[in-house]
Amino acid sequence: GYWVGEVGFEKAMGAQGYRYRMRPTSKEMKEGKEIDGLVFQFGPLKLRLGEAFGGTGNNEALRVLKKKLVAEGMYDKAKISENEYWKKRFGHNRWEPSYIDQSNGLPTNGL
Repeated sequence: GYWVGEVGFEKAMGAQGYRYRMRPTSKEMKEGKEIDGLVFQFGPLKLRLGEAFGGTGNNEALRVLKKKLVAEGMYDKAKISENEYWKKRFGHNRWEPSYIDQSNGLPTNGL
């Protein structure tokens, strides 16, 4: 359900440039950023059908954050030192960097 706390969370994420729900923020809609294929117009009627079938939480701010996290790699010093020990003793790492989804969320042809 959509409860009162979610409104604040949506505003907080919007202030950071991230999407809370899988649709463009009001700021992105006003600027026309990444809304291709989301709004369909039939005569005077405008429908946001693309959000129902092709919505994504990815936007430019999230893609920048993902690239930053991938570039950082593993930063925990304890895990790095344990990896060095495991590499010498067993020939492979104990810890691997976390998987970061690199999907771009940009629209493709069709719904």
